[in-house]
Order: sequence, then C-alpha cells, then structure tokens
Amino acid sequence: MPTQVGRSSNLNLAEKRALRDLQSNKEFVIKEADKGGNVVLWSIEAYLEEANRQLTNPRCYQKLPSDPTAVFASKFDSLLCRTLSFGIISPQEKKYLWVEHPVTATFYMLPKIHKDEKKPPGRPIVSSIGSICERASEYLDFFFQPIVTALPSFIRDSAHFIEVCGRIELPGEFYLVTCDVESLYSNIKHSDGLHAVTFCLDKLSHSDRGHDSFLLDLLKFVLHHNYFLFDRTFYLQTAGVAMGAKCAPTYANIFLGWWEEVFVYPSLAYQHHVRNWHRYIDDLFFIWSGSREGCTDFIHSLNSNPHNIFLTHSISNSSTSFLDLRIFVQGNKLVTDLFRKPTATNALLEFNSFHPWHTKVGVPTGQFLRIRRNCTRDQDFLMQARDLTDRFRQRSYPKRVVATAFQQARQHDQASLLIPVGRSRESQTRFITDYNDSWGQGKHPKNYVRGFKNTYQPYAWRLRTKAKVKS
Repeated sequence: MPTQVGRSSNLNLAEKRALRDLQSNKEFVIKEADKGGNVVLWSIEAYLEEANRQLTNPRCYQKLPSDPTAVFASKFDSLLCRTLSFGIISPQEKKYLWVEHPVTATFYMLPKIHKDEKKPPGRPIVSSIGSICERASEYLDFFFQPIVTALPSFIRDSAHFIEVCGRIELPGEFYLVTCDVESLYSNIKHSDGLHAVTFCLDKLSHSDRGHDSFLLDLLKFVLHHNYFLFDRTFYLQTAGVAMGAKCAPTYANIFLGWWEEVFVYPSLAYQHHVRNWHRYIDDLFFIWSGSREGCTDFIHSLNSNPHNIFLTHSISNSSTSFLDLRIFVQGNKLVTDLFRKPTATNALLEFNSFHPWHTKVGVPTGQFLRIRRNCTRDQDFLMQARDLTDRFRQRSYPKRVVATAFQQARQHDQASLLIPVGRSRESQTRFITDYNDSWGQGKHPKNYVRGFKNTYQPYAWRLRTKAKVKS
C-alpha cells in the first residue's frame, strides 16, 4: 500500500508559488460553481456588481445602521426563557438552542455558470455557523423532516425516483414534464411561509400543540432575524429563507407542499390530466395525459399566483432530465440513465492528493456503483463506464484500481442498488473532526473523547422526540 510518510506536500515549488499568487490576488474571487464542480475565477468587479444587484433589492434585503447582535440575542433569550417557564422545552433544549458567544453570519455567492457563462448570476449563501440562529435552524429542521417525508409528492433522492419510475405505466397520449421553481428560497414571503408551516403542522404533526406553537415562534424568529455582514455592511433579509440555514430545504419543501395541497391538487386540470406528480425540493416531475397545448396552459395557470412561485419547464414525449437522471420512454415504461450537465467538468479527486489510500480507492467504487444504479439498460451502463474510466485516467488513477471498481459494479443489477441501506446509530458514538496526520503517530482519537458524552448531552432530546414522532 503506498504511503506518504516523510512528504510535507504534494505540490512542487512552482505550484506552491502559483497558489500563493492566486490567494494574494485581489482582482478576482475564487468560487466553486453552483453546479457542475467547476472552479470559477470571478472578477471582483463582477462579483461586487452582482452582490449589489441582489442586496439593493428592497423586497428581499434591508441595510442595517449597526451590528444588531446584542439586541437580537436579548430577544432570543427572552423567547427561550418564556418557553422554558411554560414547560414546553427542557433545560437541556434551552442550553442547546442558546449560543453564548454568537458570531455574525457572512454573505457570499456561488456563480451559476450553467445559466450564463460570461455573466453568471450568483446564488446567495449566508454562512451562519456559530450565529444566533444556527442551532435554532437545526432544531427546526429536525422537527420539520417528518412533515416533509409525509408529503404526497416527496422524493427522497435519485434512487427513490428510479424506484418510482419503475412502477409507472404510461397512458396513451402523454408528455414527460419537468419544472424548476425559480429562486424559491429567496422568494417565499414570510407570511406565506409561516401560514404554510402552520397548515402542515395542523395536518401532519404528531407533537403537542404547545410545542408546535413554539416551533412557529422559533421559525418566526429565524426568518425575521437573519442578518449578515457583507463588504463591512450589515444587512437583514426581509423575504425568503437564507440558503445555508439548516432548515432552509425543509422549510421550502413544506411551503411547496402547502402550495400543492391548496392550489395544485384541487384544480380540474390536475385531476383530469396529471399523473405521477413528484417533487425533490424545487424540482418537479409529472406526466401529462393530454395535449401539449393543454399542458402549457396548465403550467401558465400555476404561474398565475400571488405567492412568487414561477415555474420554468420542459415538455417532451420521449426523454427528459430530472436530478442526475436522464429519463427515456421504452414501450410503455420509463428507463433511466446518468445525466451530467453540459457545464460539468472532471471534478473527481486527483489520485496524487494527500487523501488516505482507502479514500482514494473508494472513489471509483462509489462512482461506478452510482452509474450502475442510474442506468436501467446495460448498454447505457457500459457507455457511461467507458466515459467514467477516461475521466479517472485523466486524474491519474491506476488501471487496476479503476478496473476493480468497474468489475464490482458490473456484478450488481440496478434493483439491488435501490434497496435503502439501514444504518443503526443507537450503539455507536461518532467523533468527527478535521483530518490530522498525527492520528497515525500514537495520538488515537479515543484520547480526545473524554467528556464527549457530557458535552453533547443536550442532544438527548433528539432521541426521545424521534421515538415519539415514530410512534
């Protein structure tokens, strides 16, 4: 097994010098592309121009005259103390939710080069690690997840959707339709979002009403006190939910679940023409039984709403793409293949990196199993495997490592890879930290876990609540 003992770096002097020059260059920012795995050098002028375009939108953001941390922290403490006094949360929960020394969240953007390569719009992200609302957002996400999974349209992941496709029988006249909700996270009005969560809690929650009321108060605080710093200026987000918040995907999911329940499902067009309506957060897939013109009219009717929901769409009677899947019609059934965006590049881990050996050899295994899972037809799997092999060779992977991973994947069929793997965590404690080569020099992680149980005792409420929800 190859080792790297004694090596301090896998970069030569020229590469180190180039990296230092890039890091010190103030003429551009280096960001990962929003999708596709590309690394983008974004000129600082264009980056600031796009940030100012977004942050000067009075519907979504408001400039603050000073740092509001002390005021917002006092309000949050009052909310927690009041809820604790009513016996709705435990002292452990209050201790977990309270952030004693909060840091200010920061704003940045990821370039959407799949939308426009020359002048990409930015996906706004608020990094809230250590902020007042970080743990509150995580707490909300925990209680919102069972509501999301109970929504009729819920799709867990690609494997779940492949399983769904295998059960679909196509009608006589049909179209495959995919839709994307444009700028969902930033377009949800606070009043609409809170109304949607109230509706879904009343319908799907198994918690007591007092705790549901606390969840709404906590969500209201998170939405109305999402402040951040950008370019030495404080801002408050006045509409939508911050991407980067732990509860953002579940909150957006619940909002669209409410929209479906109240506006989509009751419509006559849906009841007479829509088959197999499925959704992964803001990505929609359904089958339209009827004319293409009728389908277009149906989507236009969905876009005529007061809730800032706008769908971009694709309609086809032969194939479409959804998540990382290409979906084809074969007879009266749907089959799937791997889909990669046109802007996707070869972002596979470089084999000469300093990652541990087992990590590097595990990458081909996972990638070949992924294409085996996504490809219904053997010929599609073999074609994708050839392309994947070429991409691994470009990243210096040995032939033997790649060939072994391919053979392992070839021994599986698609159905066997769609079975969810159960993971029991009740009997194990996970200690996750940054990689450090001192672990291999006698400093075993177990020496750092003393007091770990007491430190994370506030998480005990999760286990109790999870058992309650499942029952």
